[in-house]
Amino acid sequence: MKKNQNNTNNNKDKNRKERFLIKSFYRFYTMIGCVNFDPFQYIKTENEKLQIRYANIRV
Repeated sequence: MKKNQNNTNNNKDKNRKERFLIKSFYRFYTMIGCVNFDPFQYIKTENEKLQIRYANIRV
């Protein structure tokens, strides 16, 4: 009987922790979704800088 009671208490604690983590992740990703971040913009500018450097070396 005691083992069953301990298991139910552990399950409740585990569920609380999981819910907390899920809520935290949800808040985090909704905050990120509000910010417009375009990684391809930085890749394009870096690529242009590399081409300019190679052009200077060739000349």
